[in-house]
Amino acid sequence: MNDSDGKIAPQWLDRAESILAHARKIRAILDKRIAAFGLSEPELALLWACIASPPEGRGQRELADFLAVSTAQISLMVERLSRAGILQGRVAEDDRRRRIWQPTAAGRELWTSIVQSFKDLDQYRGAA
Repeated sequence: MNDSDGKIAPQWLDRAESILAHARKIRAILDKRIAAFGLSEPELALLWACIASPPEGRGQRELADFLAVSTAQISLMVERLSRAGILQGRVAEDDRRRRIWQPTAAGRELWTSIVQSFKDLDQYRGAA
């Protein structure tokens, strides 16, 4: 490909800007829907990580690594979701300093409700 006449770069930039504009709109819609359930986007990601965990749960370090956030951020989020009755923690059997986190029954119900609230967006899957 030759861009000596300068046409390829502007086309690419126009497409990139269009994609980013759509991404911003989608993000705003998602944030609004998630907020209706009393969660932030990072808290939703944490709930999803716990839902997707093995039956024995995941430790805070594992959750932080899985979500690519700091352990301090995870600590604040698990405590908030624990106080809200969404997650439950227990001491790890192999290391009493570690806490293992799992969704509560209420957390699983919340997850199901959130997933159901996005079903109307299925019509847009694959539309490009």
